[in-house]
Order: sequence, then structure tokens, then C-alpha cells
Amino acid sequence: MYSNGDKMVVKMPMKPITVSEIKLHPVALPLVEKLQTSSSWNAPGSNANRGALKSAIIIELHTSDGVVGWGECPAKLYPSYAYEDMGTALHVTNEFLVDAVIGQTIQTPTGVPGLLKGTRGHPMAKAGVEAAVWDAMAKANDMPLADLFAAHLPAGHASRGYADVGVSIGIQDSIDETLAIIQKRLDQGYGRIKLKIRPGWDVELATRVREVYPDISLMLDANSAYTLDDVDTLKQLDTLDLLMIEQPLAYNDIYEHGKLQPQLNTRVCLDESIKTVGDTMLAVETGAAKIINLKPARVSGYTESLKIYQYCVDHDVPLWIGGLLETGVGRAANLAFASLPGVTLPCDISATDRYFDPDLTDPPFVLSEGSVINVPDAPGIGVDVVPERLETAAICWLENIPYKSAEKPDYVYFFHDTRENVVKIGHSRDVPKRLKTLSKEYGKPLTVLGIQRGDKYLKMRLQKQFADAATGDEWFSYTDAVRDYITINTAQLPEDS
Repeated sequence: MYSNGDKMVVKMPMKPITVSEIKLHPVALPLVEKLQTSSSWNAPGSNANRGALKSAIIIELHTSDGVVGWGECPAKLYPSYAYEDMGTALHVTNEFLVDAVIGQTIQTPTGVPGLLKGTRGHPMAKAGVEAAVWDAMAKANDMPLADLFAAHLPAGHASRGYADVGVSIGIQDSIDETLAIIQKRLDQGYGRIKLKIRPGWDVELATRVREVYPDISLMLDANSAYTLDDVDTLKQLDTLDLLMIEQPLAYNDIYEHGKLQPQLNTRVCLDESIKTVGDTMLAVETGAAKIINLKPARVSGYTESLKIYQYCVDHDVPLWIGGLLETGVGRAANLAFASLPGVTLPCDISATDRYFDPDLTDPPFVLSEGSVINVPDAPGIGVDVVPERLETAAICWLENIPYKSAEKPDYVYFFHDTRENVVKIGHSRDVPKRLKTLSKEYGKPLTVLGIQRGDKYLKMRLQKQFADAATGDEWFSYTDAVRDYITINTAQLPEDS
């Protein structure tokens, strides 16, 4: 199956869905605690607010039958973990991926990669769109998402109803601070501790932690901070009975990890290097990794994740589900996948209160006895997006866009010609000036019905959405649908503009 995922056999007949609309919600949420890693240590622009905000694109997908599916693209503000960031993900999703899916009747979510194959790369953007389809399909068929995943696997892979989880602890200012946080997490009930490391923050730290906590399940995550020249340092970790060391070498490397693993007793786990099932096969069969960290967003979504899962099951490769600090939307879907029995090691899917207060979704995820989180049993992802929280997070994004191109933001405007009762949908960085120019150009006063933060891609999407009302040259009849959109989605132009 892992070599021919486009032809996965579904074990039960599924009600298809037809995608009628997709809305993108770029958001930012304050993190309860910062998570400092080696890869974000020198991230562009990260010094002032390092790790304090979680960004994401929430995908809201509507079907012709009124089902709403939710997905998440967990892109970062900066290209520190992967080459994608919020700017690229928004561009690619808006410009290319949405149009490839809207209007399509989908028999199974595993067909989505075929719809998106005209766009190369951009796995996180693709994963967000695909995840929304998985959620909508599960809801349309009145089944939990975990059951839909299992329906695309051979018999014997039904969800356990829970996932074994651990917790990740970032780079702190001192070892004593790290020890205090470890104790806090152990007291909360977490059974596996992962520590972020980098050169100079590794052997002494891990040795001290093992001295204080000789029996805990402990692993280290380097986030690509080392090279083969550091092998002597990494060998010193072999005496500490580690569960694994994650991604010690370059983020795009498999070959040199194959040189490193034979020199270590500690098992190497690959994270960033694994982007496809082919990468998984190469890493395992060349001895570059003995454990695989699967992050669905990193590998383009759950279709590729199922291929990797099946390969690991077939070859007895330990597998666990990593995290990208997803909101409740992405966390719920990852939790469903992590509940599959072929996921054999504790996953980076901590309780909601580890990251957000509040999250975008309800109910929150809670750590249960035995260091597990239970999977919701409602259809789809099993949690509800709270509209007010989504709106607050969208405002937080607008207030914290870090890119130079956003210093003077674009707005989509809705200008009303009261004489003809038509509306012009355009975009500008200076709406008042544009209003004056067009009023003079058309020889009649125009009024502003509303403005919405967005660029030419949002304008183009709206013009396509209201194409039936088009009268020419960006003008549209002031229909009820246009009026309702403006009422719900726009703000008034400030009086001092």
C-alpha cells in the first residue's frame, strides 16, 4: 500500500462529499509557555518574541450537503523548522490549492493528493487542505476520524481510543530551571520527557537530568544542530539510557545519519528528514534511523502518513506522532492518528493547557492516568471550533504579522455606487486615496460599505465567489449574498482616514 497510496482500498462504502466553499483563517495564539529549540535559536526576527506566539492557517471547508470540515496548516512565522512559513502557505493555499479542490466530488480523502499534485512541494499547505477533507468526510459518514483512518488500513488497526503521550521541554536558561520543569511535568502525569538540545546544552544537561531522575523515559531532540564532527559528543550520551536522539544532523539529510547511527548505541530517530514514505524506506533500509517521527503536516497530510504508518508496521519500525504546536483543530486529528495501534511510542501531543489558554476548540484535551489522552468519540475530529476564539486569534494574527510586506497592509474594499446599486470589489493599501481616485474617475461619489484585511488573492476569490452577480470591471450587483458577506466579514473605514 505504501508504494501505491492513490489506490488504497477502503474497507466500507463511503458517502462522497462535494466541496462547495473553502475559507482560510490565518491565526495567532499566545503560548502558555515558550518552546525554545535549536532551530529557532537564531530564527529571523525571533529574539524579541522568541516562541511566544503560535501561528497557523485554519481551513474551513463546506460541502454541498452543509457539512463543515476543519483542517490546520501549522506553518510558523519564519522558515526555521521547514521552508514554509505563514506567508508562503497563505499564498500557495489561496492561489493554487483551494481552486484545485472546490467543486470536486471526493470519494475518499486519499484522492486529495492527486488533486493537488499540480503544485510541487508545500507539504504543510497541502496537509491543511487535505485534513479539512478528512474531517468533512468523517462527519458526512457519521464516524470519528480515527475510524476513517482505520477504514483505510488492513484489518486489526482499529483505534485504541487513546494515545500514549509525552511532553517536550524547550531550552531553558539553566539546568536547575529544566529540572524544575521536568518535576512539574512528572507531577502532572507525563510519562515520557523530551528535552531540546544544542551544542553546549547537551551532555552536561542530560547527565544531570539522568542523575536526578534515573528511571524516567528520557529522549533528546537536536533539531539538526550537529554534524558528523560532533560524533564524540553524541557518543557521550550513550551511557544515559535514552529512548532515542531525534534528528541530530542536517534537516534534509539521510546519508550522514546512516554514517552516524552505527557509531551510537542510542537509537537515532528521524524527523525533519522524513517527508515521504520513500524517505522512510531509505532511512530504515540504509540504517540511518531506527525510529520514525511522523508529523502529518510535514509529509503533506494523512494520506502519506498512512503509507508511512503501514511501512513501519510491516517492517517493525517504532513509530510515534510528533507535533508542531497545533491548535485543537490539528491536535484532534493528530490524536486520532496516534490512537492507531501501529503507533508504538509516546507521542508529542500534550494536553491543551500545556500550550493554550484558551484553545480554538472545545472541549479541551486532558491528560489521563497512564500518560494518555483519550480520543473524542464524536464524528470527525470530535471537537468544536469556537467562533469567538477564532475571531480573536485572527485579530491577533493581524496585529502580529511580522513581514515587511505587511508594514502597510492591503485591504479589500467594497465601494458602493448608490445610483446604480452596484458594488466594486477591489484592493488597495490606501483605501481613502483609492476612494477619491475612483469617485473622480467615474464622475460620481462612491461610499465605503466596508473593508477587510486581505490582498489581491482574497479579492480574486471574492470576485469568483460572486461571479453570478458580476456586471463588469470588478463591479457586482448589490445582492443579498454580497450584502450578507459585507455585514459579517468587514469593518468600517476609520473616521480619521
